[in-house]
Formats: sequence, structure tokens, C-alpha cells
Amino acid sequence: MPVPLIALLTDFGYQDFYLGIMKGVICSLTPEANMVDLCHGIPRGDVRAASFALRHSYKYFPSRTIFLCVVDPGVGGPRRPIIVSTEHHILVGPDNGIFTGVYESEESFTVYAITSDHYFRKPVSSTFHGRDIFAPVAAWLARNIELWKFGEVIRDPVRLEKIPLRRLAEREFHGTILYTDIYGNLISNIPAGDVEKVAAQGSIPISFHIKDQLQVPFCRNYQQGPEGRVFALTGSTGFIEFAVRNGSAAAVSGARFGDTVRLVFG
Repeated sequence: MPVPLIALLTDFGYQDFYLGIMKGVICSLTPEANMVDLCHGIPRGDVRAASFALRHSYKYFPSRTIFLCVVDPGVGGPRRPIIVSTEHHILVGPDNGIFTGVYESEESFTVYAITSDHYFRKPVSSTFHGRDIFAPVAAWLARNIELWKFGEVIRDPVRLEKIPLRRLAEREFHGTILYTDIYGNLISNIPAGDVEKVAAQGSIPISFHIKDQLQVPFCRNYQQGPEGRVFALTGSTGFIEFAVRNGSAAAVSGARFGDTVRLVFG
């Protein structure tokens, strides 16, 4: 079988040498490996942001892609190293909730606790499991080693607490800011589908309120948005996001992860 793609997601950035070392370990074990950088700008230790980014990207990759995910503030602690197998993809990383978005997106999946340490690089550092555990395991997986050889199936993977969309009245909903991208766009947990339907009718006013302080309009695209002001639109994730044309909604609004967004119809 052809060697599958390995996609890497970390909070390492590009200033230090940690990312390069992980790639070196993979190439040492599987020289023919093909790698792609999914994202290395996850805020340091932000498992929830990593889960969000992974959820909205992994399905765009070819079948059999292996995702090597290292956002691991608990490295060296009791959290387990795991492999997650879905119908089309394999994911490797810490059992700290980073794969929550994948669990929520898949109808079925299998999780293995990695206990077969002969696949690890020795000695195993207490601070760099990306180098000594996760990268070697990803490299061996790319050589089509059967998943059961890495460890036993577990039924209790760690999941991050779900942040629900709350309905306060017939036409009023409270959402939450879940993610801020590099442009300062604020992505919420408000599904855009119903908003789009109401907007298409044109007869019911739509308004959004960020932190119950800033009221912003709903626009069709970035070009339609008012210059220098925050507006709402449907983002590429399928959720409502807030933007400023040629600017940063995060900077203008002062909003960040966890802040409330109120949607009002009429």
C-alpha cells in the first residue's frame, strides 16, 4: 500500500527547533513519509483551540491520512497517549480532549491507548513526548502497522465539556465565541444555516450583540461589511463569525474565547 500522508498540528510555532525534530524522527523511521503542516500556530497549551481547528479541517484530507497532534500541556503527567481510528483517518496524540471535535463529528470511531513502548524512541523525555512517543508512532503507522499492536481499545477517552447554544426566548439565542483566527475573526458556536434562511426572507430583522455591549449587523460577505466596524457573516466553518473589513474584530470588540454572543430575530 502507498505510504499515507502525515499531517501535523501543534502549538510549537516556527521559532524553535521542536517541529523540525519531530519531522526528523519520522523521516528516520519512515524515509518515504510525506508530511504536510496543518497548523503550528495554536495558542500555547490551548487544547480547545486545537480541537476546534482539527474538527474543521481533518475531513478535507485524503483517506488514510495520519494526523499527528501535539498540544500537550500535561506532558509527562498521567494522561494517556492514544490513537483514534475513524472510517477514513487515523489520529495520534495525548488523551487530553484534543480529539473532542473528531468524536463529535464521527458516527463511530475506535480509540487505542498506546502501551507498546517498543515503538517509542528511547529514552523517553518527560517534556517532549512529541519527539519520543507521538512522532515515532505516527511513523510506524505510516508503515501500515496494525493498530492493535500499539495497545488495547479504551472506552473512556477524555472529552472537553461541550459549550451549548442556549435558547432564551422564541427568537433569542445565546452563543459563545469559540475561536479567534490570525485575522482577528471571532468564530462562534451559532450555526449559520437558520440565520441564512431568515436573512433570505428579508422580512425579519437580524441583530447580533457581542458581550451584550456591541450590536452588529449581519452581512453576506467581507466586502459588504462596513469599514472599521464589526459585522457578522457566515464563516467557512458553517458557523457565524464576526469580522472587521481590513481590521480585527477581536481588537475592536475586545471579545475573546468564552464571551457571549446574543442573536435576536426581529
